[in-house]
Amino acid sequence: MEERREAPRAASGVIGRLVRYVALPTVGGLLAGLGVLWLGGWAFTKPVSPSPHPAGAGYADAVARASPAVVNIFAQRPRNPLCDLPEFRNYCDRLERHNRRLRGALGSGVVVREDGHVLTAHHVIAAGEDIVVAFQNGSEARAAIVGTDPITDLAVVKVQGDHLPTIAYASLDEARVGDVVLAIGNPFGIGQAVSQGILSAKVRGLGETPYDYLQTDAAVNPGNSGGALVDGRGRLLGINTLLYSRSGGSDGVGFAIPLDRAIRVLDEIIEHGQALHGAFGVFLLVDPAPGAIGGPIVTYVERGTQAHDVGLRYGDQILSVNGQDVATQQDFIGQVLTSEPGSPLSIRIRRNNAVRVIETTTGLLRTR
Repeated sequence: MEERREAPRAASGVIGRLVRYVALPTVGGLLAGLGVLWLGGWAFTKPVSPSPHPAGAGYADAVARASPAVVNIFAQRPRNPLCDLPEFRNYCDRLERHNRRLRGALGSGVVVREDGHVLTAHHVIAAGEDIVVAFQNGSEARAAIVGTDPITDLAVVKVQGDHLPTIAYASLDEARVGDVVLAIGNPFGIGQAVSQGILSAKVRGLGETPYDYLQTDAAVNPGNSGGALVDGRGRLLGINTLLYSRSGGSDGVGFAIPLDRAIRVLDEIIEHGQALHGAFGVFLLVDPAPGAIGGPIVTYVERGTQAHDVGLRYGDQILSVNGQDVATQQDFIGQVLTSEPGSPLSIRIRRNNAVRVIETTTGLLRTR
């Protein structure tokens, strides 16, 4: 019987030691872990101040930088004669007080100088009278036309004001095909809007124009003309000018005038009243006959021009300009038109089966 009693005592001793050295530390660890989890959960659920630039904000910062400098351009139409009749006068006055005058939406523009100079497209204001510029903040101002250039489809207007919101310039050299771009303007006259796309091409020729354009698949619709094409940081890359469309809407092929050309034309218009394009004074056969050897044929020489002064004649064939072969009329126009007036021209021609070189300079193309 004594031996049977000693066995339970020995077992209870072992169990006590297990509780003291194993169970108690384990329970304590569990309690401590629960405490940490509870405190951590409280910490993680504390209110967090919202970030001023939350993730997923897209290009809102770029738009915020650029859009104040993008304006809507309207033509304020003359007051309807009916408004001068007593029975309609009060009605018309109420409409005008609420800024609901009949106006024609023309397009968009970009404030590029704090003194009020605005770049836009020539075709936007070509038929407009009493030009009105509407800013993003709702204010409006009459604009005076400084000058236009139908060759590049650019125009400059000016509004009165100081320290107007302007736009930063991007570097076209740094821009790459595939970069995200934003088109900001006034599509269909509905008010300022933004569309997103990529830079599809940096050098894209269009039809008969000798100049290259930026191409984008950002939606460029009627009314966007004259507005800004900006990069992902809100810096100006070009002035939206036209779209290619079979439907009349945006088909993902829009074009912008590159920034460097736009600023050059701006400076020339402000300083000289017009953009400075080279001229020569000849009319050429549009294209030589298929299979013909050489370039276009001179069909007319304008008196008083460089071409007349150096003795160019009807029937002369243009072979090259400044060492560049000329195959079509457009090749020749591109060489001359894109040069500054007074630039040297070395023209190689064929006359009566003899080749000769004429040294001369470009003249000034009158666009007004």
